[in-house]
Amino acid sequence: ASIHILQVATPDIGEYMCMVKNDVGGDTCIGTVNLKEPPVFVKKLSNISSLLGESVTLEATIKGSEPIHVTWIKDHKEVKDNEYMTVTHEHNVVTLHISKIEPIHGGKYTCQIKNDAGMRESAAVILLLEPATIIEKAESVSVTAGDQATLECIVRGTPELKVKWLKDGQELASGRKYRISFVNGIANLKVLSADKA
Repeated sequence: ASIHILQVATPDIGEYMCMVKNDVGGDTCIGTVNLKEPPVFVKKLSNISSLLGESVTLEATIKGSEPIHVTWIKDHKEVKDNEYMTVTHEHNVVTLHISKIEPIHGGKYTCQIKNDAGMRESAAVILLLEPATIIEKAESVSVTAGDQATLECIVRGTPELKVKWLKDGQELASGRKYRISFVNGIANLKVLSADKA
């Protein structure tokens, strides 16, 4: 005996009983129809900003019919457990943990969840924050009174960088005496007319 259910829908889910009888006895058996749920992200991944050396965890909550296969991807390559990275999938929570952020860890990560009923993806970016540092210091210059003088230093850090020039503890501003600029990581101070100290 068989039963064919065409185009299974939610109301069709449940237990079905087959009964057989004759003059000398009977028997029953039960079969269950379950609907395969495609995987979905209940809580998607979120972007994270981190300093080098810190630990970071990307996390999402998922649901769907088991088994759900989880794959993490960065730069078109599958992310595997290693010295710095651990991937887990427990109790409908998927995580990618990085114990110590290095420059190579910055970028876009995609979590792909897949089962027999479908596939979904969620993506997030790990943005590396870099403290403001002076890479190349301004060199001392000697000029004659009345000449122009230029001081320049090269700086690096996560935008937005704010650069100030000070003389004797007082902040300088662009005007008739000074021209201050900051372009492409180069902080420039031009003294338009040097006075005697």
